[in-house]
Amino acid sequence: MARLGTGRCGSRTTYIKMINFIQLFNEVAKVVKPMHPDFENAKALDDKLAEIEVDSLDALLIGIYLCELFGIPEEKGKELQPVTLRDVHDFVIANKTTEPESVEAAVEAIK
Repeated sequence: MARLGTGRCGSRTTYIKMINFIQLFNEVAKVVKPMHPDFENAKALDDKLAEIEVDSLDALLIGIYLCELFGIPEEKGKELQPVTLRDVHDFVIANKTTEPESVEAAVEAIK
C-alpha cells in the first residue's frame, strides 16, 4: 500500500493543487468506472459531473475513495452531494485531515 502524507494540512501549501486534483479525480473515477466507455475525463473544476458521465452512484463511490485518501470521516463523507467537480474539491479541502503524497501514491493506495 502506498504511503499517505500525515503532516498537518494547513502547515504547507495545499499539495493537491487544482490541476492535480482534477488528475486525481479522473484516476479515481477510472477505478470506480473501469469499463465505462462514456466516461470523459474532467478538464476543469467547473465541469458538471453529469456532463462527464458521473452519475450519483459513481459520485458516491468516488467520494468514498477520496474520503479515505484525505482522512475524512465516513459520516462527514455522507454529506457530499456534488454537482460539479468544484463541489468535490471544496468539500475535500474543507474536511481533509491528511493528504496523499502524490496522485500516483493515491492511485496505488486505492487499487
